[in-house]
Amino acid sequence: MNTISDLWGGRSGLARTYWLWGVLSGIPWGIALSLVTPGSAPAILAVLALVVYYVMVHVGIWRAASQYQGAKVWAILAKIAVLITPVCLVLGTMLAVALPAYQDYKKRSSIGSSTSPKSSEEYGFGISSRTEYEGTVAKYREQIKSGEIHVFDSTPTMYLKEGDKEWPEEEVLKIGFLWWYEDDYIYMIISNTHPRIPIRKIILGANHGACGTTGQTSYPVDLNIDIQPAHFAAVRLSNDLLFKFAYQLSGKLNDEEQKRWSSGRTDRNDCFNILNAWFSGF
Repeated sequence: MNTISDLWGGRSGLARTYWLWGVLSGIPWGIALSLVTPGSAPAILAVLALVVYYVMVHVGIWRAASQYQGAKVWAILAKIAVLITPVCLVLGTMLAVALPAYQDYKKRSSIGSSTSPKSSEEYGFGISSRTEYEGTVAKYREQIKSGEIHVFDSTPTMYLKEGDKEWPEEEVLKIGFLWWYEDDYIYMIISNTHPRIPIRKIILGANHGACGTTGQTSYPVDLNIDIQPAHFAAVRLSNDLLFKFAYQLSGKLNDEEQKRWSSGRTDRNDCFNILNAWFSGF
């Protein structure tokens, strides 16, 4: 305790306080911080402990400099170092934590950010080849499997709520959309490129065979999550639930729906797209 008290009071001497506690002690701190995962609970505790430690050390250096009996230039330089170090610490934290977080945000928000309307031949997200589509789907499937991306269960809906507001028609085509079949689910990656409006519900258009064919059916779907501006979400829709909803909606299936749910069908060669979207009113 005497060591801590002497350090805090500046009684350990300027040279010892500055070089031992202020400079050389940074080595074990650097090693300790390199061993923890950034953003984890141990990392947060380590950073907090480092802040407390350096506050104590810099107070000690300042007081030791004030009591220093040698050449005044060393005392002045020590005090300047005390003032500069916190600024460097803040900048270092920004570069180590805030900058990667911002880059990750930009990466996520840029998914499907193309503002040009997509043609009916594209697979979504501007993808125009089967190879590129399969590679992109494989990437998202792996991220979902590993838990990196959470999947929300969406549900067909019969009605809109009173506060639901329709998306501007010209903005709907800009919504990033990618889909695939897996385990009798329709998986969808939906990217909201609008700067202000979230996405809560969509009209899902379905074609048998290829995009743009006649007889397209549409299904109102509640995503059960508000996809915020410049964000994306992974959602899935049960194919069986959609089948039951089609019967509930019309009491029978039209020609397009009969093709989709014909017995023994295994090709799943459909095309889905977003026809409209809604958000909860501000």
